[in-house]
Amino acid sequence: MEEDDVSSKLRCFAALGLVLILSSANRSGQDRYFAQPLPSVQTVTDIPFRLYGDYAIVVRGSVGERHKLNFLIDTGSSSTVVADSLARKLRLARAPRKISVFDSTVVAEEAVVPSLRLGPLQVALLPVVVQDLSSLQEAFSVRIDAVVGIDVLSRSSFTVDYKGKKLIWGSLEPLSDPVSCDPCFPYPTVRLEIGNRTLRVFVDTGAGELALFENRTGVIPGTQVVGQETRTTIRGQVVVKTVEFHELTLGTTHWARREGSLMEGSLFDGTLGPKWLGAKRIRFDLEHKIISWEK
Repeated sequence: MEEDDVSSKLRCFAALGLVLILSSANRSGQDRYFAQPLPSVQTVTDIPFRLYGDYAIVVRGSVGERHKLNFLIDTGSSSTVVADSLARKLRLARAPRKISVFDSTVVAEEAVVPSLRLGPLQVALLPVVVQDLSSLQEAFSVRIDAVVGIDVLSRSSFTVDYKGKKLIWGSLEPLSDPVSCDPCFPYPTVRLEIGNRTLRVFVDTGAGELALFENRTGVIPGTQVVGQETRTTIRGQVVVKTVEFHELTLGTTHWARREGSLMEGSLFDGTLGPKWLGAKRIRFDLEHKIISWEK
């Protein structure tokens, strides 16, 4: 494997291990966002972003009276995360909280920010998780003040234009390759077929590859392991296998063979990064529960 590929994968899981907070913790709050009609942005609005590691989306935003902050856009995080350094500057009151990351429980802190603004979205009194995000700065060589999760992003449909490097807020027509989100889950989860297996994977803008959770999927026939390494995440050391999958189908798109990863589990069968799709643009129509993309 080329050095750049290894570096990219390490950056992917540095982010994934920090912010993949997919658990029963605060699930009632997350379900509430998806159970109600979305207060759609009335006019189509776009804001520029910078791209790091070919997949990590960083935009400018505000928290309280702090402006020009760097936000990482992460549909794979159920809760928004603010950096410990920012929480100190805002003098936020904190309380301990147990959260599940993959199949382990870790202790974090929670707080409430007075307001968060991202483009046309503005949320008051937002519950957040407080974490040391210095590992993200090391991974992407840019300061990350907050990771904006699906609790905020679900409040409007939006499009990620990787080619034009901008986020577009508001309802638009689906792109050329649409797929329905799984209605049984509140996150942007889609059905991916590998061979004769149907898996539920969530589309994660904070990841750069396809990663399946082995203890959820079991053995997938025809999967070939081509490498293995140990990576450091918030839950400690995790063994990650690089594998070759065969006969993959997502919506109307089919691949005879694609590479991805296997690791230990989560509530889902895996994660899928938009760049793995080769997407130049991807649209999250959260009102109609449709994700669409174009190459």
